[in-house]
Amino acid sequence: VATGITTMLNRFIDHYVGPQGDPAAPAPPHNVTASLQICPQNASPQHPLDEPGPRFTAATFGALAPHVLTIDAKGQQATTYQAPSDHAVDSDPVKNQVQNSKHCPVEQTPTGAGIAAYTSDPLKSTYTMLGLTRVTVPHTGQGQDIQLNARMYDVFPDGTEVMVDRGERRVTNANETTLFELHGNGWQFPKGHSIRIELTQDDDPYLKRSNAPSSLLLSGAKLEIPVREGPARRIGHATGSSPLAVRVIAPRLASDAGSGRRFPVRVLGSVAADHFQLYVRTECKRGWRLMASRLHAAPRRFKGKFGTSYEFRARAIGASGKAGPWAHARTIVPIDDHPRRHGGPTYTGSWRHPQVKHAWYGGLSRAEAKGSSMTVIVHGSELFLVGRVSPAGGRALVVYGPKRKKVSFHSARTRNRVVVAHFRRTRVCAAGKPRRCRNVRRTDRAKLRVKSLGGGRVEIDAIGFR
Repeated sequence: VATGITTMLNRFIDHYVGPQGDPAAPAPPHNVTASLQICPQNASPQHPLDEPGPRFTAATFGALAPHVLTIDAKGQQATTYQAPSDHAVDSDPVKNQVQNSKHCPVEQTPTGAGIAAYTSDPLKSTYTMLGLTRVTVPHTGQGQDIQLNARMYDVFPDGTEVMVDRGERRVTNANETTLFELHGNGWQFPKGHSIRIELTQDDDPYLKRSNAPSSLLLSGAKLEIPVREGPARRIGHATGSSPLAVRVIAPRLASDAGSGRRFPVRVLGSVAADHFQLYVRTECKRGWRLMASRLHAAPRRFKGKFGTSYEFRARAIGASGKAGPWAHARTIVPIDDHPRRHGGPTYTGSWRHPQVKHAWYGGLSRAEAKGSSMTVIVHGSELFLVGRVSPAGGRALVVYGPKRKKVSFHSARTRNRVVVAHFRRTRVCAAGKPRRCRNVRRTDRAKLRVKSLGGGRVEIDAIGFR
């Protein structure tokens, strides 16, 4: 049976701080003991999930892992100061504790644009890491107040990535080689697995990202991992997105960005890009319309039509004329809540239509009497009900085709243009027996009905659908 950390601490205290009645407490050994981390992906009957992994003892900390496994990865990758990622969200300690029971974060999706990734060739033997991995990253770039964050993964043969370490560093010069150490951990990389490191300037919400625009162009990454087994060197490769990859940033709904139909569309790329090309089209239409052929950092503002969904696509063009991959985004322009405007809804019961600053197009529809209802015909497979929430808010029943849910318009503070209900449908079925079902088409219509349940105000601002 392994001696636990509490027993070790007690023996230390008994000898050095122990009471007068126990002067003969034995002297604890002067050594270092470390155990490996166990997660669901590497748990076994010998080392179950709720217990420490294999334990190692040495005279000094450095003697626990006296050798170095070097991963030398080459290839250009790019990072930008705004690169939101599911990997960053999943590895946030708070979310991980709530949704993953504090186990190792696990990923099975690509990193995305603006994040660098380097992956080693499959390991030819098993390596046991104990200590702090040193990361060396040569780069050029532009901007200031730059942070470079690292997430280190054990990549299983099936592509599953388990995060085993992380670290961060403030970059003082965009054109230099940055060297830093990760936090450190104990982990065993089995034979046939690969080691991957992700490098990003945006590790929010774990660390607040910088507000100052910046970008880095990385030429490679070297990992020096302290291991117990003999020294070895492995080759790695760039496995992230192209340095010319971009992100198109557009609001989900035009009402998310403001009270009118004009909203910003931004293309975010790296220092590898000379300029960007930006196009737009009505969703599901064939022809693309050029918005900008030599776009740089400044966002473009686009004015849409009520009840229309738009697709945007953009790509970077390098100084040599090479074009990067296309990136896409979509924005829905909701219809107004005003009756009979732009295919708007009809109302029964007691409704008022006051003018309200910051509401969608300056007004909304308000009901306080129980039983008052609003009805509108929409089309497509997705629907957003936008309303105003406040301390005076009540409740409503929202019915969208066969789906229904109760919605609260109550909030501790007043907020305009809030999505209070969101529905998706994938199949429609004809009446009769046997029921015949098919996938939803863009032209398929559905009825949306909102009925006040009382308890306060029901304030409807806009309806978005696609």
